[in-house]
Order: sequence, then C-alpha cells, then structure tokens
Amino acid sequence: MTGRRSVHLRRIHCEGFVRDDGLYELEGTLIDTKPTPLQLPEKPVAAGEAIHHMVLTLTIDADRLIHDASARTVQSPYASCAEVQDAYRQLVGCASNPASTTVPGACSAASPAVRT
Repeated sequence: MTGRRSVHLRRIHCEGFVRDDGLYELEGTLIDTKPTPLQLPEKPVAAGEAIHHMVLTLTIDADRLIHDASARTVQSPYASCAEVQDAYRQLVGCASNPASTTVPGACSAASPAVRT
C-alpha cells in the first residue's frame, strides 16, 4: 500500500437551533487548517492554526423563509475575505430550499456571490 500524509483539513460543522420566538437558526462553521506552517502574502500561519474560520448563521421560519443572515470571519488568510460578509445579508427574504441555489433567479435578492 502506498503511504500518504495529510496536507489539508477542511471541517464543516452545521447545527440547528429553535429560538424562543419560534424561529430557527441554522449555523454553519467552516475551518481550514494545514499540518505544516504556511507563509501567505499577508501573514504567516502556524501548523494547525486556522487559515479560514468562518461562521454563517441563517434565521428562518417554519416555511424556510430567511429572516436574517449573517456571516462572520473569525480568521482569514487575506483581509479582503471579510468583504463577503455583507453579501450574505442579501439572502434575507429568500426561501431556504434547493430551488434557491439550483434555479437561476429563484431568489432575486441573492447575488451571484452568495449563490456560488
């Protein structure tokens, strides 16, 4: 058997919550790490330290209508990564269903940046 070694780890964790007001919060966390140090143009990243650590929270109702959307960049390789956060606010008013991401124009509020 050929040996192998890890070069990248992407963890995605999703969790759902019911709120006291009857709405639901869906929270997704993405964390990228590497087992070796990495020198990026803007900063060094130690082995095992998060390269990307981002959290997306959607607040929806029982009909899956998005009432709120927020994105938070905890750690990123470039300062410009945080600029995408405001784009997720455009999801407010969209329906959280497969058609929102697979049918062009299913939600006129969503920009291409948040549909990809």
